[in-house]
Amino acid sequence: LVTLVGSGGVGKTRLAQQVAADVAESYVDGAWFCELSEEVTAEGVARRIASTLRLDERVDLGATERVIEVLRTQRALLVLDNCEHAVGAVADVVDRLLSGTQAVTVLATSRERLAAHGEHLWQVAPLALPPDPQPDAPPLKLFADRAAAARPRVRVGPAERAPGAGGCRRPGRVAPAVGPASGPDRAPWPRG
Repeated sequence: LVTLVGSGGVGKTRLAQQVAADVAESYVDGAWFCELSEEVTAEGVARRIASTLRLDERVDLGATERVIEVLRTQRALLVLDNCEHAVGAVADVVDRLLSGTQAVTVLATSRERLAAHGEHLWQVAPLALPPDPQPDAPPLKLFADRAAAARPRVRVGPAERAPGAGGCRRPGRVAPAVGPASGPDRAPWPRG
């Protein structure tokens, strides 16, 4: 379990998607992206994971047990996004999932740690913006990519990136639209 932790909009989702894309081939049973922003209970989290895995419900098993049953011997990557909405519930499900499977890796994104057993934290900080940034500076390119994903008809070229630098320089601020456009339908890697 690795949890990418950082403030909202800093790019945790995008980083998780890129990491998953980079390592997906090493997970023979698939890499799955699961958005958790609306789940607040352990059962809701487990049902969302089961839905992401396209599992049928079983009357004789709860959602967590069903996910464990299917993933027990699989080598899979499960990306859990926006865990801050249900930290305790996610930690409970992840603890049970990892103790009940042999080769599942969980990559989580959250504004706070899950406090799950064996959790490794990776602090995601805002991209540094040089004093006189070029339009292709990584923070401005990330801003442009996220803005384009959020509004495909809007063109964000080099000339439009410069005003974004002001927003990136304000204390405690990251460029708007960095994180919000990410989601399960935009994952650039196979989901299994």
